[in-house]
Amino acid sequence: MLKNRYILIMLEPIYEYGYNTADTRIELYVAALKGDWKAAEKVENDINRVITEKGETTLHIAALARKEQFVRKLVSKLNKEDLEKNNKIGNNALCYAAASGNVEIAKLLVKAGNEKLVNPDSGKKPLSMAATNEHGQMVRYLFHKTNSIQYWEEEEQAELFTTCIGMGLYDLAIDMLKSNPGLAKVRNKYDETALTVLARTPLTFVGNDESQSAGLLKSFLNLSCIKLPHFGKSRQYSQALDLVKMLCDYCLNNSDEENQSSTTEVANLLFDAAEAGNVDILIKLMHFNPDLLWVKDTERGTIFHVAVENRHEDIFNLLFELGAIKDFIAKHIPSNDNNLLHFAAKLPPQKKLNTVSGAALQMHRELLWYKEVEKIVPTPYRDLPNSKGETPRALFEKEHKELKAKGEKWMKDIAASSMLVATLVATVMFTAAISVPGGFNTDNGVPILLDKKPKLFLIFTISDTVGLFSSTASTLIFLSIHTSRYADDDFLKFVPFMLMFGVTTLFIALTAMTITFSATFLLYYHHHGFAFISVIVGSVPLLYLLLIFPLLVDLLHAIRGPRFLFKPGKHLFH
Repeated sequence: MLKNRYILIMLEPIYEYGYNTADTRIELYVAALKGDWKAAEKVENDINRVITEKGETTLHIAALARKEQFVRKLVSKLNKEDLEKNNKIGNNALCYAAASGNVEIAKLLVKAGNEKLVNPDSGKKPLSMAATNEHGQMVRYLFHKTNSIQYWEEEEQAELFTTCIGMGLYDLAIDMLKSNPGLAKVRNKYDETALTVLARTPLTFVGNDESQSAGLLKSFLNLSCIKLPHFGKSRQYSQALDLVKMLCDYCLNNSDEENQSSTTEVANLLFDAAEAGNVDILIKLMHFNPDLLWVKDTERGTIFHVAVENRHEDIFNLLFELGAIKDFIAKHIPSNDNNLLHFAAKLPPQKKLNTVSGAALQMHRELLWYKEVEKIVPTPYRDLPNSKGETPRALFEKEHKELKAKGEKWMKDIAASSMLVATLVATVMFTAAISVPGGFNTDNGVPILLDKKPKLFLIFTISDTVGLFSSTASTLIFLSIHTSRYADDDFLKFVPFMLMFGVTTLFIALTAMTITFSATFLLYYHHHGFAFISVIVGSVPLLYLLLIFPLLVDLLHAIRGPRFLFKPGKHLFH
């Protein structure tokens, strides 16, 4: 009933033509929606007619419904004039295909139509429609088919230009900028320039250099004979940097005062980039004007205050390249009396917290940030209250109270479940040790299978011993985690180290248990061809390792501490 109701709603404009002609129009409309060519063939003589009040033809509806085969057959029955028909607001069928994002349908229409289909004299441009709906592949296809972009209205070009940048189609944006350098300064309907869009686009330049976690994952999977593609700098990344350089050349490196960006605009651009974590844009801007380092906002401070507040370590690390300038920036206090350490004491955006597994490791990361910023803040500033009378430490405890409680609960839950597993493994290992496979020789008390299969029995003995020891150690480690007092210093050092040791010993225990089982199984059934079962059971530890791998990566980073996050390099003026 609900489906029929929606169909009736969609067909309401058709009935306004009257019942004498509505039946045919409804048949064509429904056939186009379903892609039912047999139904459409029954009314083939009317197949090029307008079927809705909006002036849409069967081709419009089929293109929007993404019925590729239907469109293929329909196009063969239509002439070029039929393909170019616009609805009442000036949209042709290619506009509808562009809105749907189906590139194959667009190719069919372009091949069958003429120049005006892609470059209409009036109405909405198919390329603009694709860009509005953010269909990247469609934009790329139609961009190279549209030869009149330079003759579009400035507003249309600005929208297309900034939309391409927002979608990461930097090569197309570069082509447009080369044809029309004035696009560097024009604004879209949101009053944004191209540089502003680049600065505000989250993660625009992230994921180009191989990350630590990606490197660890690649190493692990390569050991498993699974080859991963190279994570290095991509072509898109290089294009993005080229685009930034070109935009800076056109906007910031111009002697004509009328064409130069105002100080306020550049300052907003800097803070937008700092908030989004776009370190590459900041570096490019600094290359054009090193004095931008000193740009300050009355409430947000400097770009480094914003970077600390949003936990962008790549931007914060630039401070270590500034020599004594770093000390002046660390002393700057905005109008609300929050110094740099106050910004580190605030809780960051949730999406930044979620980059780390679990509340306990999130708390660990927050403490690392606080301690690192504390190192560069002058001693008198570390206990300096803000306008609300809060010292940085008091603000940190207030902002992180809930996170700390969640971290404690998260650790205790992991410790409790892991301790249960470790105890079960220890029980199995102990039982296997006192009831060896095959039993004992009643004459001398020596295991019967020791003489028959000495190598397998040795493997059984060693793996059982290792399993018992590691499972017992894992139980004790998780017990200590469960009974910890969970002070701030515990989150900083004790929690990541003990959790890593606990997880490692539990993995060793599980591995030893599966080896023990496999050795026992082969001791009993080595003549029956069931060796593959031991191989299947032996894969269980690998499954466990894969499941906890993201946690292991975060634990390794936590153990490395500030050496992982805060790595001074040579990026700013090199």
